[in-house]
Amino acid sequence: MASYNDTNFEDPKVVSEALNFTNTLVSTTPSQPLMYHTAVLDVGQNGKRYDMAQCTRDLSQSDCGMCLEFQLATYKNSVGNKRSWDIYGFSCSLWHRDYQFYNISTQQREAPQDPHHIKLQLAWPFRR
Repeated sequence: MASYNDTNFEDPKVVSEALNFTNTLVSTTPSQPLMYHTAVLDVGQNGKRYDMAQCTRDLSQSDCGMCLEFQLATYKNSVGNKRSWDIYGFSCSLWHRDYQFYNISTQQREAPQDPHHIKLQLAWPFRR
């Protein structure tokens, strides 16, 4: 399912940059540890665009990639030149906004010498 604002059109040059940017996001997300990825595209005087891709953890990396590719095809066929959009599926989703719609938090364990030391970075959408 795609959702977008019908009156919020994007500059054609930015649409092309955003498509390439989203293609990269879709191809890199499956290999991320939690199969989600956020990224920021700086489009000069047109500002920044914020993207997020996420797959459910029951998918394999391969299935995550196929799911996101399907969502990307939905974008190409139905969203086109919109400034902000979301594409939701049962197992994966893509978001694209002209404002930062997700929070980033970083949590670290106390003992950095611990061989199992982890750094966890989480992002989630929020409404403004």
